[in-house]
Amino acid sequence: MTPETQPIACPSCRVGSLSPGRKTVGLTRNDVTITMRNVPVMMCDTCEKATTTPAVTTNLQRISEDGLAAGTLEIEYTPPAA
Repeated sequence: MTPETQPIACPSCRVGSLSPGRKTVGLTRNDVTITMRNVPVMMCDTCEKATTTPAVTTNLQRISEDGLAAGTLEIEYTPPAA
């Protein structure tokens, strides 16, 4: 197995391996919950905890702020334009 194909260990349980997936995420700000669908995550095959990359986290913050400003509570995740 090459370093590029070795599984990434889960930082939470330290037992499972992370693999890419998509998940619905709820973000709460100012007592308002925004539901974000189709968020790219790395999911643990053991504890099922989902983590996001720093870039996705930054984008989630931007999208949730835009959603709050617009009064939108359900949003489809869209990656930032290149």
